[in-house]
Amino acid sequence: MLARLYIAEGKPGKAVHVFERMVESGAQIDSVAVATAAGACGMLRSLIDGTKVHRVAKERGLGYDVLVSNTLLKMYMDCGCVDEAWAVFNQMPEKDVISCTEMIRANVKRGCFNEGLKLFRQMVGDGVKPDPLSVSSVLPACARMSAGKHGKVTRGFLLRHGIRMNLTVLNALVDMYVKSGFIKSAAKVFARLKYRDLVSWTVMITGYSLHGQGKIGVDLFCQMEKETSTQIDEITYAAVLHACVAARMVEEGKFYFNCIKTPTVAHCALFVTLLSRSELFYEAKNFIADKKTAADPVMPEQELKDYEINLKDCRPMVLNALFMLFSSKSPRQYLHQYLKTHRGPAMASLSITAALSSSVSGLAAANDFNDRRQTTSRS
Repeated sequence: MLARLYIAEGKPGKAVHVFERMVESGAQIDSVAVATAAGACGMLRSLIDGTKVHRVAKERGLGYDVLVSNTLLKMYMDCGCVDEAWAVFNQMPEKDVISCTEMIRANVKRGCFNEGLKLFRQMVGDGVKPDPLSVSSVLPACARMSAGKHGKVTRGFLLRHGIRMNLTVLNALVDMYVKSGFIKSAAKVFARLKYRDLVSWTVMITGYSLHGQGKIGVDLFCQMEKETSTQIDEITYAAVLHACVAARMVEEGKFYFNCIKTPTVAHCALFVTLLSRSELFYEAKNFIADKKTAADPVMPEQELKDYEINLKDCRPMVLNALFMLFSSKSPRQYLHQYLKTHRGPAMASLSITAALSSSVSGLAAANDFNDRRQTTSRS
């Protein structure tokens, strides 16, 4: 109980210390205690402590307990140990929707889309009924053009089996249609949403810009500002900047860029691209010079290409200044850390444009998992 209170207060280190004291004193260790400790290790990203907890679970005969296995599985995932997580998953005598969903998410996060789809089908075939979180986890795997049909099949599955279509699922559905090339289908789902959160708006704004309809994306951003009082975050500002780039709306882009309290590397690169595409080369060069004075990090040419920022319209003098501007940290590292902090680890392996349109499953999915695990432990 004390360890769980420490976790609730955001002190996982103390929760691990309490568990270690329990083990040293010979106190009775149950599945809830092990699961709590493993969860704390996952929060700390401490593989050493997590391995110790796993060893205690085996010694106490709790290694195959469903609650313990699910939490150990997630702990290994949080620590980046995919092979160890698979080992736990494969050794489970009984797998429930939580364990299957976590492995689906892991495969999709790593880009192993076929494996994620295969695991989803296997889960259904084994009689494990998917829930909204498992469905929203597999939909990104359906987002590839070649897998678009799987998205439609999955939606049909939702309707036939009465899976609750909560906002997480609907956002994932919009995202899937956007990245599969079905922007009209995405717009239809978006229009039917009774409630829209910041993720809903961001995915749709980015979707329009990715499909060459930046003006509609900017108009949608204006509609969002009028209809909601939600605080706009950096990712949504990046989405509207991307829309301004697609539509070459310079004045609007300048306005939104100036609304950002602390522009990131992604925002600056998008803004330079906007200016360059609009043939405002000297303005772009001066902007870069100002940022160089402020000692911003580096973004070399190949990294810019990796992040799908179109530089074809930039003149050499702007490119040279842009590539000399950034030098202390790789933008891939910068952006990965940024996305992990703001929208959850599920986005960490994505490019700028993909990340903007894939922001559905980060914190919401993690919170849903934690809520389900806590409910399981209480029961």
